[in-house]
Amino acid sequence: MFLLKNILILSIILSVINLNNCAKISPDKSQLEKNTFIGITTNNNSAVRIDPFIFSARIDQLKKSTTVKIYDKTPEKHRIGKFNDYWYKIKLKKGITGWIYGSNLKILEDKDSIDNYISDFIEEDLDYLQKNISGKWWSINKYETFTNHCIEFFGNGKYKSYIREKKDEAIESDFTVDFNKNEIIFLKGTSFGKNLKFIVRGNTYILKNSLKKGEIRFKKILKDDKYNEEKEK
Repeated sequence: MFLLKNILILSIILSVINLNNCAKISPDKSQLEKNTFIGITTNNNSAVRIDPFIFSARIDQLKKSTTVKIYDKTPEKHRIGKFNDYWYKIKLKKGITGWIYGSNLKILEDKDSIDNYISDFIEEDLDYLQKNISGKWWSINKYETFTNHCIEFFGNGKYKSYIREKKDEAIESDFTVDFNKNEIIFLKGTSFGKNLKFIVRGNTYILKNSLKKGEIRFKKILKDDKYNEEKEK
């Protein structure tokens, strides 16, 4: 009984230590005035607003892993939904200033850790994208009618592209992702000759080329375990 009690106390102490280590940095105003803090957005479509409240006009929307300079914050926390956080005044690289809610930011003081943090974001996003696009996609026109091109994505970062009834002439290689442009890049090209833009709406992905004329969209027609099983090979 004595041993069990000691184990329980030790577990509580370790939990407190972990919580403290994971606690979010929240610099005070005097620290912010030294201009040493950088914020990295942790969510896509993070709103930047004119004033520090939720109904203020939105002046920009930031992608996940965007870096911003922080130089002020509200005196008190504000509750929005399940979050209770400060609003932070930021400056973007293009010179825009505004306010962003704290739940959308990871605040870092050590600039050397920024690249590592962003790399973790990219790895996480790439894994999520590969999981969600894995499967067979077929090209469609504006009337949602299937056309001639098929592309298959595998969970290990590989793809196969071919034209209807010419699967034996398929192009197979690796693909990479440019998250700044939201673009999937095919290293050996495709049957339709273009890279694809991806648009995320909730948990749904939309794939299309970046040309306004002759636009090609793709619709997912098959999600099979074999596409994600390839990741284990």
